[in-house]
Amino acid sequence: MQSLPRNVMNYMVKHNDTSIRAEFPILGHLYHGRRLAYLDNAATSQKPKSVLHSVDRFSTHTNANIHRGIYLMSEQATKMYEESKRRVAAFVHVPSWETIVYTRNTTESINTAALMLASYIEEGDEILVPIMEHHSNLIPWMQLAKRLHAKLQYIPLAEDGSLALQDVVAMMNKRTKLLAFCHISNVLGTITPVQAIAKEARKRGIITVVDGAQAVGHVPVDIAKLGVDVYAWSGHKMFAPFGIGVLYMRRELLENLDPIFYGGDMISHVEKYNIVYNDLPWKFEAGTPNVSGAVGLSAAVQFIEEIGILSIESRIRELTQLCIHALKEISGIRIYGPLVRGGIISFSIDGVHPHDLAALLDVDGVCIRAGLHCAEPLLEFYGCNSLARISIQCYNNEEDIAQCIASIKKVIAKLR
Repeated sequence: MQSLPRNVMNYMVKHNDTSIRAEFPILGHLYHGRRLAYLDNAATSQKPKSVLHSVDRFSTHTNANIHRGIYLMSEQATKMYEESKRRVAAFVHVPSWETIVYTRNTTESINTAALMLASYIEEGDEILVPIMEHHSNLIPWMQLAKRLHAKLQYIPLAEDGSLALQDVVAMMNKRTKLLAFCHISNVLGTITPVQAIAKEARKRGIITVVDGAQAVGHVPVDIAKLGVDVYAWSGHKMFAPFGIGVLYMRRELLENLDPIFYGGDMISHVEKYNIVYNDLPWKFEAGTPNVSGAVGLSAAVQFIEEIGILSIESRIRELTQLCIHALKEISGIRIYGPLVRGGIISFSIDGVHPHDLAALLDVDGVCIRAGLHCAEPLLEFYGCNSLARISIQCYNNEEDIAQCIASIKKVIAKLR
């Protein structure tokens, strides 16, 4: 993106200017000979020109390993990597960039956290997880509980699919050691009261781990204000390339925990039978990192900052409510989740299988998701084995929604 003033970018999103869509090259291509209405943003976002160009420039001008070479190109690559950490830390209001660890994605971040935090869990302890969690924030804790003979406990949802603070608090007891939950549900769009939950957990000495995959880049995230111990998210859901994820951990935890990956760059000194770990955050980043991904993530944050995260949040909310309103006019449809939500709408239609719906919408140039959404316990809770899902980003517009709704109606007429 050409350094457009922030107020100009803000105006573009608020007023649905086609220029914001034009910043994403893939959206300008025909898909099955049709205009592309990409509505699977909860799975991954598209990439703007500025991010694509930043990765290309790095690969063609500054492609060198970091922290190792005593030559200009390596020093430049190191500077770009560390500047990426500072930008990301500032974006989510982390007090110190040294508490930002880069991984491949949210899944790896949470798995890493689970392995590192194992030392805090003893036999008979309890780990709390809401029933709506993505498998990435469920299976690591399930396996940790099995291995350490701890107990995994599910927090129920309210009738509308929201997570009530009182229900979370009611599950806490003296054996509760860890609470893992999402900031925004990837199925229901449920926005959890993160700050309030973290406050109650902190009173009881319970470690909080938050899956922020559907939040960062969609809504304002202030980790310092939220007061959580661990927060994880992926770059590819916020306009960055695949293969770059972020793990934030409270400094006290990082300083007291041992790394789980060993090799180059995570050590300060190696003797024949002993090692001294490197400083934070390098202590937890063994081997050559995804430097080009970090550069792309930095560019993605800059892109978001130029638009304004509040403008993005507002636009997503506006289009989500527009889509829900249009869907409710369709006979036989059921929408899951609370009224106030993130930009995620999961639904079912009587007489139409979600897989059939998604496949036929695809022919019309509309991309949505269908299936279990990596949340089988949640779908079992609702008594269904598949759901269709529309998820929205700021580059979507009213035309995308209209194209999707028209195609849904056509599919229903064909299959019923």
